[in-house]
Amino acid sequence: MAMDYAKTAAQVLEAIGGKSNVVSATHCITRLRFVLKDESGIDDEKVKGIKGVMGVMRKGGQYQVIIGNDVAVCYTELAKLGDFDDGKSKVEEVKVKQKFTFKGWVNSVLDTIAGSMTPILPAIIGCGMVKLVIVLLDLFHVSSELPTYQILTVVGDTGFYFLPLLLAYSASKKMKCSPILALVIVGVLIHPSMISMLDAGGVTFLKLPVTSATYTSSVIPALLSVWLLSKLEPIAERVFKGWMHIVLKPLVLFLVCAPITLLILAPMGMWIGTGMALVLNWAQDKAGWLTLGVYSALMPLVVMSGMHYAVVPYVLSNLATLGFDTLQLPAMLASNLGQAAASAAVAIRSKNKDLKAIASASAVSAATSGVTEPALYGVTLKLKRPLIASMIGSGMAGVVGGFFGLKGYAFVTPSLIAMPMFISSEYAMNIVYACVVAVISVIITFVMTLILGWEDPVDEDEETTVSTEDDIEKTVVEQVNENGVQIISSPVKGKIIPLEQVNDETFSSGMMGHGIAVEPTEGKVYAPFDGECEMMFETLHAMGLTSNSGVSILIHVGLETVGLNGKPFTAHVNSGDKINKGQLLLEFDMEAIKAAGCETVTPILVTNEDEVGEVTIENGSIIIGGNL
Repeated sequence: MAMDYAKTAAQVLEAIGGKSNVVSATHCITRLRFVLKDESGIDDEKVKGIKGVMGVMRKGGQYQVIIGNDVAVCYTELAKLGDFDDGKSKVEEVKVKQKFTFKGWVNSVLDTIAGSMTPILPAIIGCGMVKLVIVLLDLFHVSSELPTYQILTVVGDTGFYFLPLLLAYSASKKMKCSPILALVIVGVLIHPSMISMLDAGGVTFLKLPVTSATYTSSVIPALLSVWLLSKLEPIAERVFKGWMHIVLKPLVLFLVCAPITLLILAPMGMWIGTGMALVLNWAQDKAGWLTLGVYSALMPLVVMSGMHYAVVPYVLSNLATLGFDTLQLPAMLASNLGQAAASAAVAIRSKNKDLKAIASASAVSAATSGVTEPALYGVTLKLKRPLIASMIGSGMAGVVGGFFGLKGYAFVTPSLIAMPMFISSEYAMNIVYACVVAVISVIITFVMTLILGWEDPVDEDEETTVSTEDDIEKTVVEQVNENGVQIISSPVKGKIIPLEQVNDETFSSGMMGHGIAVEPTEGKVYAPFDGECEMMFETLHAMGLTSNSGVSILIHVGLETVGLNGKPFTAHVNSGDKINKGQLLLEFDMEAIKAAGCETVTPILVTNEDEVGEVTIENGSIIIGGNL
């Protein structure tokens, strides 16, 4: 059954405080990413409980809702509800001053790297796949002198050669500065004439030495350059007005940002990358098998923290200089297939229909595309012990990969389909070692998952609900017992009170019908059955519903609320709409109703008792057709 992402998006938006609480919204490969005015009132467990949501994260000033592979579909539905445009909502932006902490600073840096890298991954991975095609052509001894071969080589190299420009664009969107100006400033680093001068050495600017370096395929220099632009551009916006904004603003920014980038930021970025490479290379030289084993085991936690993006510059540098990577790509092979195996084990053994469906899809996603977040957040992390099993399996596979010196030759997300990334004409056994690592990870993880087990959640349709006067968190249900007696629980959460105690004779006397009244604890009305909204009053304070079995009820929110002209109410259905059991029909502001001098007590009446049979009240529920 296809997921109803329109419903998922609506429930997510409601759970995070509604459109008015959203400063901006966008999405990455698997997550909806929100910047909110206030996160404090959000119930994470409530968000996690929404069907279609695999988990939530609060990181880098963002509230992230993990959806999985269909996140783009969910975002499209979200955009319809929130009127979002290119990641920005049309509500006023609110700048929140946060207290500086080292942890917050690190999270902010990681979020900036992730937010800048994620949009360009399709281009990099696509170019990496083209490189795999070239590897296969080499295996079949296709001549590299052929124009077709050479064109494919250019296509495969383009995404990496112009990587700084790709980052300039995506980082400018993330850091909220001009993409065009960012492209020009970063483009200086890879201009052919600049490359020639830096290769020759001895370059100076205003007698200051310019470090000789190669910035094609680099990451950190471009990010630092865009960061500088993001800090200076707002100042230039305030200084230059009118015609000066068009002429002098870009002139000044180019004359300031380009030299600072060349003299300071770009070399600093290269030094940071070199330092990271030295540390990782030292660890691999001293104990490569242990380093890869530990890193493979911890990869799920690395992905959760976003740290895998911080290693991308190291990987790209290795691919550009050495032609291979011996850390990130082999570790991700072991980890990705470990997540797939754990999810497959859950899919096979679980008796929960929803979990089986999620686990099956997640296993296929992780195994074939290398996208593990659906498996991680939707299955293994949620169930905990399968996560431990996957870490054990991938860790042991990583040890084997490290012992054999497994190498990855293309920047592609490791998966079964992408196994050619481990093929090398000069190192024939490498693909064999990759297959060994894959098999070890899958088998050990699968077996360990079954051994450790997990607590299987109960299917929703296997759960029972009991409506009592003391239970203010009742589940909305309509039941029919073997004698044809229908049981309708309250569509409003709160304390059930006898209808006779309602301070309005119209209801308390029973002249409009028999039923119950509720003192609400939550300003929401849910559908108590499948059926139709026969009438939604223009003032939104009341509605008439009819079930598929023919029962008609009136829900009247508050007393004397007709005079409020709909102001405290938000309707989610209209007259004539079909409704489903549990669907949110109406929201109301309890405090606004009370402030207007009205009571919030809500009568729920059966209005066609003559047609459906005797109405009685037992345990706070409406009984139709006789006693239980």
